[in-house]
Amino acid sequence: MTFFNLGRLRFPHALRTPLRLTLTLGMGILILNGCTGETSTNDLETTPSEMDSPAVESSPNSDQNDSTDHPTAQYGGQVVETGDYHLELVPIPEDSGIHLDFYVQTRDDREIISNATVTAQVQLPNGQEMELPMEYDAPGEHYFAFLPSQVSGDYLVVMLTEVEGTRTNARFRFSQ
Repeated sequence: MTFFNLGRLRFPHALRTPLRLTLTLGMGILILNGCTGETSTNDLETTPSEMDSPAVESSPNSDQNDSTDHPTAQYGGQVVETGDYHLELVPIPEDSGIHLDFYVQTRDDREIISNATVTAQVQLPNGQEMELPMEYDAPGEHYFAFLPSQVSGDYLVVMLTEVEGTRTNARFRFSQ
């Protein structure tokens, strides 16, 4: 009878294939068991770095319950809250393109911030990229720009905002 070595253990060659199969299946079961989604008490603890990351929430409508922790869209757009700021992007389709309204407010009391420098970086559905400086509309209390595009599909927008030296980036997506 011939033997093969598995570390310090010696097995007959006749057991070689069944033993490999058993070891492979056992390891597979252990791996799958680790991916079941069950959490231990250690998984529920929040690390300080997770607490410091900005809360990002997109809300396409303003019919949200105020009792939740989710930011509310006051103007019917998408909302991102990051740091001390509440940011809302409202894309409005027009005949020759898309009018972008952007509201910059304080996070806590929704005070309008009129002294920001805002730029929209837009990736069109066809992959073309555009950079649009936003102007402040004092009567409307928001920033605006016109996106001269009628391409159908998903638009990716990064709003670069600077308020008194503090820079904030917010990412939005909308379909046209």
